[in-house]
Amino acid sequence: MKKIGILILLLSGGMLSAQSNEVLDTFLTMDNSDFATTVYLVLSASGVVPEDVPPRVAYQALLQKGWGFPQSNTDRPVLWGEYSLLLMKAFNLKGGILYSVLGGQRYAVKEVNFLRLLPYDKGIYDPITPYEAMLALQTLMEDKAPEEIAN
Repeated sequence: MKKIGILILLLSGGMLSAQSNEVLDTFLTMDNSDFATTVYLVLSASGVVPEDVPPRVAYQALLQKGWGFPQSNTDRPVLWGEYSLLLMKAFNLKGGILYSVLGGQRYAVKEVNFLRLLPYDKGIYDPITPYEAMLALQTLMEDKAPEEIAN
């Protein structure tokens, strides 16, 4: 089932056709999503960085944005809380009152879980797989109304 889902992601075109095939191929073979590649995929899909920059440049762009991501090891696995906050910030998603007032990973997780970007909820400290990262990103870009995604 997992391989079928990845195949659907790859064949669906859209934002995947714009991504570097080499980066995406390497990413999908990993057990856990690495931070630099995940940041690159989200920031290039949202238009924050060009598609032709390497993942390390996308990571540096993230640090310069001031979105509350501390400098860390870029090879480490990505947690659902970090990924949720990255999606909220990169796509300028509004969120509810608590996210608007308090922000942060905890409330970003609540918002992203509410959007049903994955068919199941994940906790703030759950690591994400490359499949989950791509599924959530694709679902956000395909299923959400244009007014919900403000580039």
